[in-house]
Amino acid sequence: MSTYKERRLERKRYRHTRFGIWIGRVVAIIILAIALVFLFITSQKVESLPQKELGRVESVPAPKRPEPKPFQELLDQRAEKEIAAFICKSNDRVGKELASEMAKAYIHAARLYDIEVKLLVAKDWTESRFDPLATSRDENGNPVARGVAQFTLGTGRAIWTELGFEWNGASSLYNPTESIIAGAHYLKQLIVRYHGNYTHALEAYNMGPTKLDELHKKGQPLRYTYAGGVKRTMGGI
Repeated sequence: MSTYKERRLERKRYRHTRFGIWIGRVVAIIILAIALVFLFITSQKVESLPQKELGRVESVPAPKRPEPKPFQELLDQRAEKEIAAFICKSNDRVGKELASEMAKAYIHAARLYDIEVKLLVAKDWTESRFDPLATSRDENGNPVARGVAQFTLGTGRAIWTELGFEWNGASSLYNPTESIIAGAHYLKQLIVRYHGNYTHALEAYNMGPTKLDELHKKGQPLRYTYAGGVKRTMGGI
């Protein structure tokens, strides 16, 4: 009997021992897994920080080079030279310095009023050949329109006042740069008045909007020769 009881006790101890070993292995595996996860997380944090620090410390700024001029400025300079050359070619009494100032005024006006610069240039070529002292006269020899953009006294006074330019009577109309800006301002008004119809706007600039409206009301066919001439001139600029 003693032998039988001893065998039973041995078997119990053996089972307990195996169970303990199994529990120990499971616990060890869990601890190992937790340790590996912890090491992985800490290694990521540790490795990422030095990289940022090194990248910041070791990066040496390159010596600054002259920044290229904005593309639009280069285009404006090219346009200024082309327009100035066209002005000088069209009127040999206009010097290079004045032609350059007039070209700058055209570029500024075109951007200010959202009108193609060649249209403004072609309009004033048609009006005065860029002569700041140009004066058109009626059949009796009386002055009608003056300056680069050929304003009458009444219209000129109104436009100069709207723009805040100093008004000194007829002499103000002979200021070339102010005349260019005023001409663009007036043409823009006409473009708006005729709902974006550039042909009508140009004809109204030439003959006056009141007269053009009267001709339209009468249903009289118009050839729009002034507008056509301006558009042809644009092609040669």
